[in-house]
Order: sequence, then structure tokens, then C-alpha cells
Amino acid sequence: MRDLPRPDPRLTPVSLEGCDTMDAEELVTVYTVNEPTKAELIKAALHAEGIACEVSGENQAGMAGVLRVDVLVKAKDADRARKFIDEHEPHNS
Repeated sequence: MRDLPRPDPRLTPVSLEGCDTMDAEELVTVYTVNEPTKAELIKAALHAEGIACEVSGENQAGMAGVLRVDVLVKAKDADRARKFIDEHEPHNS
């Protein structure tokens, strides 16, 4: 049986008690598509609703439809953005 590494005694334990796990300004993914054009349309619609957002992965020259493109908003706006997208996204029946 192998010995487990011992903790470094010079390190001070840090308590995370009372800390928020996510900053309200942190960007979070609210939608993922494979088409940069669709991501840009969603971004424009969110902006029209007053929700600031960004698109990551849209610069995939020649890889459209293959790689993921994420629509990101601030954590504080995530629920509102998801609800807006869900209400306006056509659903498969």
C-alpha cells in the first residue's frame, strides 16, 4: 500500500465559510449551439431585453456546426436569460 502525501505544514488552511460560490458579475453559460449565427441572434435578442451577454467560440473559421459556441451572461442575469431563451426557442414536439 502506498503512502499518501503529507500536507505541507507551511500552508495555512483557508475557510470558505460565508463566501459566495459565484460572483454575480461572473460570466456563466446559458445556452450552447453549434452555429455561430444562431448564437449571435440569441445575443442580439438578449441585448434587446437589456441583458448584457457575450458569445465565446464564434471565431471557429471553417468549423461552423462542429464546435460549441456558448452564450454567456452575468450570473445575476442567468435565470432571466434562460427563461427568455426557453420562452422563445422553438421546442421539438
